[in-house]
Amino acid sequence: MKHAVMLGSAPDKVLDTKLVHIEDSDTRLGLIKDHKFAIVKFSADWCGPCKRIAPIYEEMANKDTDDCVYMSEDIELDCGEYAEEISALPAFHFFRDGVFIGKLLGCDVDVLVKKIEDLKSI
Repeated sequence: MKHAVMLGSAPDKVLDTKLVHIEDSDTRLGLIKDHKFAIVKFSADWCGPCKRIAPIYEEMANKDTDDCVYMSEDIELDCGEYAEEISALPAFHFFRDGVFIGKLLGCDVDVLVKKIEDLKSI
């Protein structure tokens, strides 16, 4: 199911997508707890690989029919407790039933797709 997601505080920036743009750790933690499977992509505006994978990641979010939430968070805003764990961008963190189950660094689409499939099948 698609829903409108606010980007930033500007009310004119609303998209019809399943990708949720996170601006604070409380929102991220709530969404992780509310979904069977959750993916957080940590990125930055200045990161070239992050920009290249962004539309592909959004397409993956929109096509996923499972109880999975896809989030995107700018590390320049607030990545909270995960700040020390992010050594490269983009960084993908995976959660099942609210528990951290793995991460992936970089923007290799094939590796990302395989990682998501593998983790969902556990």
